[in-house]
Amino acid sequence: EIGFKSLEVSYSNFYNWGIILNEISYGFKTEDTQAVSVTWADVSSFKMPIYDVERFPVNGEPTGSGLIVDENGNPVSFGTFRSFHNGLIFTYAFEFFRIPSGFNIRYLKRGFKGNSSDSYWDSVVNFSASAWTFDFGMIFDIKNFTIPVSFFNVASSKFQWQTEYEYNEELLREIRAGLYWNLKNFSLGAD
Repeated sequence: EIGFKSLEVSYSNFYNWGIILNEISYGFKTEDTQAVSVTWADVSSFKMPIYDVERFPVNGEPTGSGLIVDENGNPVSFGTFRSFHNGLIFTYAFEFFRIPSGFNIRYLKRGFKGNSSDSYWDSVVNFSASAWTFDFGMIFDIKNFTIPVSFFNVASSKFQWQTEYEYNEELLREIRAGLYWNLKNFSLGAD
C-alpha cells in the first residue's frame, strides 16, 4: 500500500562477549514500486585493556619496550579502548524495466575510542577514519529461479587514517551473486 512506513530499532550483544550491535532504520514507500530507507548501525568491541608494550619518543617522554608490572608481577593497565565500525546508509529501491533494483549510499566510519591515564596511549587509541561508498543491485526472476546480483563499493573514497604516518585504505570493489530455486513451500539456493 502507498504510504507504508516502518521504524526498526535493535540492540544485540553477540554471545554475551561484549560485541555490541546497535541499529535504527526508518523506511517508507514513495509509490507502489519505490521505497526509501535510512539506517544507522554501530558495532563496537568489548573493552580491551591498554598495556605498555613498546614506546617511541613523544614530547620527551621515556622510551622502551616490555610490560610495566606491579609489585606482584601483574601488568599495569593504563586504561581501556574499544574498536568501532559505524555507518549511515541511504537506500532507494525501485523497478527498472520491471526488474527490482536499488542502490545504497553509505557513509562509513571506523577506528578506536579509548580512555587512558597516559598521554601517549591516549593518542594511540583515539583515532578514526571515514569513507563514502556507492553500491547497487538487481534481482532477476527467471521461471522458478531468483538471481540476486549486487555490486559493492562501485564508487568510493578511501579511509584516510589520522595517524602519525599518512595511511589510506582503499575499499575493494565486490560482486555478490546468488542462485535460488523457488519450490512450492520453500526456496533452496546459495550465494
